[in-house]
Amino acid sequence: MLKVQHERQKMLNAIVGKRIASATSSLTSFAIKFDDASGIIFEAGETANPGVMSPIVAATPGAMSAIVDARLVNASEVPALEEAVCSVDWSWICGSIVQHVDPENSSVRLKLKPAGPLTIGAAFWQGKPFLSFQPHKPVMK
Repeated sequence: MLKVQHERQKMLNAIVGKRIASATSSLTSFAIKFDDASGIIFEAGETANPGVMSPIVAATPGAMSAIVDARLVNASEVPALEEAVCSVDWSWICGSIVQHVDPENSSVRLKLKPAGPLTIGAAFWQGKPFLSFQPHKPVMK
């Protein structure tokens, strides 16, 4: 399990220092394009065995666990906003640089400058995994 967590952290660290060009979301995915033509897609999922899939897991013994999985992609693989259902206006994070990525239990926390922290969480609703975002709009200062 520790090797899986290490590999996951290494993969997520690849986005540190990148500037966000655009972002889109749906009920089960969150995709970011960076200004270097790369991207990352976070997806809600589930697993019965936290050690199998290598994602960030909220484990309940004997039960399914909601996970936030992630994969690095080319920017051309990031879905267009028109394709996203349940969309959010992510323009407030555009131009921000990813300073740190912290995988937690069932979430990934991005430290963005200047936008601030953004937590991508996974949970279940009516037996299906979904993503949640904190915050989902700019924080009033």
